[in-house]
Amino acid sequence: MKSLIKNILVLKVLTLFLAIAFVTGCQQSENSNIQVKVETPEYFSLRPDVEKAYGYTHAVKIGDDIKISGAVSMDDTGNPTQMVI
Repeated sequence: MKSLIKNILVLKVLTLFLAIAFVTGCQQSENSNIQVKVETPEYFSLRPDVEKAYGYTHAVKIGDDIKISGAVSMDDTGNPTQMVI
């Protein structure tokens, strides 16, 4: 019985400690100067109408980063093609 009471007391103290740590850690100073740089992505498409219909683009530039994707070949109507060997 004593160990159960001791465990409950330890659990209560730990819960109180975590609650205080969470509340104080989430508060921001009124003097804090947080600046977020928003960069607009640039999209590079070979066939914009077809690629937009599929939600696809060949490359995206965001800031100094360029993300390049792979692609399957498509005919002029936007249907995927395949190579038969």
